[in-house]
Amino acid sequence: MSYIAAKRIISAKTLSQQRIRQRNTAKESGFLFSAIKVIIVVLLVTLFYLWSRLEVVSLGYEIADATKERAELVSDNQRFKLEILTLKSPKRIEAIAGGKLGLVYPKREQIIMIK
Repeated sequence: MSYIAAKRIISAKTLSQQRIRQRNTAKESGFLFSAIKVIIVVLLVTLFYLWSRLEVVSLGYEIADATKERAELVSDNQRFKLEILTLKSPKRIEAIAGGKLGLVYPKREQIIMIK
């Protein structure tokens, strides 16, 4: 075997080893890209989950505030109804009519019956 033939065989082996290394590198980079894709998907799912939990908590606070405001409005409504009843009280109206306006009940002779 000559020196040139031996050199070609060694060169051929070196080239095939380089191709194998290049293929392994390509496989490793494919795995790396797949791993990055999986990490990104997991990250997105985690972020979506956290966002939804924050929204639930936020809505819970809004519901609590609305419930508190509703209770205050119901209390105000009851207070206003009671105030209306006291303002419509016949005794109160009679006291105002007699005291401030000077009105009195008519006497029997002042009443004229119309038929």
